[in-house]
Amino acid sequence: MTHYLFRRLWQSLLVLFGVSLIVFILLHLSGDPAILMMPPDATKEDIENFRKLMASTIPSSSAGRRGAFQPTRSTAGFSAGSCAGISELIPPPAAGAGIGA
Repeated sequence: MTHYLFRRLWQSLLVLFGVSLIVFILLHLSGDPAILMMPPDATKEDIENFRKLMASTIPSSSAGRRGAFQPTRSTAGFSAGSCAGISELIPPPAAGAGIGA
């Protein structure tokens, strides 16, 4: 049973890696991801602002390494709808609320 679980875990990791690789390659082979995600009527200034907000000004050759070797330097994310960081949108917990309170 343990052998089966390890084999399934290994297969799952390979599938996740493969899908991530395919999506990354398709996005970068089809053009600039920032241009592809913006509406057709977006100005050059809008696209440049979007790149800065999404931190896609990093060369694609170092983008993967940055995330792989600096996992603690990640942000909570960015809400494109409200143009704010997720950590700014989530209210702080109430006093006394939380695990073990």
